[in-house]
Amino acid sequence: MIKQQSYTGHTCYVCLVSTTANLTAGNTILCPVDFSGNSKKILHWAIVMAQQLRAHVTVLYAYRLTAVTNVEALQLKRKMEEDAQQRFVQLERELFSHVAVSYDFKTEIGFVNDRIEDHTRKNNLSMLVIDKHISHNKENFDNLLSRIHVPVILIP
Repeated sequence: MIKQQSYTGHTCYVCLVSTTANLTAGNTILCPVDFSGNSKKILHWAIVMAQQLRAHVTVLYAYRLTAVTNVEALQLKRKMEEDAQQRFVQLERELFSHVAVSYDFKTEIGFVNDRIEDHTRKNNLSMLVIDKHISHNKENFDNLLSRIHVPVILIP
């Protein structure tokens, strides 16, 4: 079930994923970003929720490598991670510098839905805050929601 919510003048959609989803199950909010214009908005929501729940925020950037050789792949990986780190520093200055929320930033190779599912399996998450456009394929996104068992805040 998806329910529209408004908080401090911003609208989001709360997805109730399953009856086993529990806001107090973990103490980490996962927030995947792609550094598009919506990344700032979804990080804002993750920070607001983290403050209310006294939770940690894990910011996740998933990317793919499309190089021909191992040497090219290694160089591309290094460049992609450096670029991501620089972009995150910008968001960090804007959003995290004036709040008392613990956070970390992770870069991982792979499809974003696979990386999200992996994090929900391996970590004790309390929630996922996600941009509804981060997964361009509705069927893949619906499949992700059926496989993870944490509450989801879907940011339009």
